[in-house]
Amino acid sequence: MVGDIFGGYASWGPHAALLGEDHRFIAVSPLLVAYAALGQPPPEPWGIGAEGEALAAALDSLGLDSVHVGGWSLGGSIALEFAMSHPGRVRSLTLVEPQTRWALRAAGRVADATADIGFMRAFADMDEVDEEALAAFFRHVGVVEPGARPQESRVAWTHRQALRYASRVVEHDDDASRLGAVTAPCLVVRGDATLRRDRLITDALADLLPNAELLTLPSDHTSHISAIDDFVGAFRRLAAKAEGR
Repeated sequence: MVGDIFGGYASWGPHAALLGEDHRFIAVSPLLVAYAALGQPPPEPWGIGAEGEALAAALDSLGLDSVHVGGWSLGGSIALEFAMSHPGRVRSLTLVEPQTRWALRAAGRVADATADIGFMRAFADMDEVDEEALAAFFRHVGVVEPGARPQESRVAWTHRQALRYASRVVEHDDDASRLGAVTAPCLVVRGDATLRRDRLITDALADLLPNAELLTLPSDHTSHISAIDDFVGAFRRLAAKAEGR
């Protein structure tokens, strides 16, 4: 499972014991997050394509040919890129609100895909992502209520400089026809109180992926954590389907 832009592999920590009962569970950080933890920018040219190939290389290093792969937010975008580039290595695919704005553009919703690009680009111009900027981002993506401040998060603070690349994530473009190669069973997950844009993205992916099921859980962008038992149950059913059980 690939983590988000703040937590990296730690964002899947709550799931490790539960999913580890049935499978070898491996959580990984995006390259962007790993370098942010070191206070360094990622190697250029950085983008979703580079992240997908880094994931493939990590699996190679572990001797894993085919896997149940998934990710949350940025991690979902990376997992999907890996699946499109290496469909034969994917047993099943789990996407928790991936930030694949290009799916909106493919569905003809260009305005929804680009509405907040100016906000995202502003982070790229910051010399330092400070506490106010971090709080503004949390509110923007619907993790906390407008006007509130996020709870202190050491992990998010450690990785905050990754936000300088947020615009590259949401402006990444792709060819929607590549989704046709992903024939493995796919679970697309969203929260019932998530942002409209993320509902539209998950709707589009559920329609465009050949073998996808859409799962709506209670809560927001973090529904796979807030409703962890429901999420784990759905993943187990997906894995059983993929393995013919």
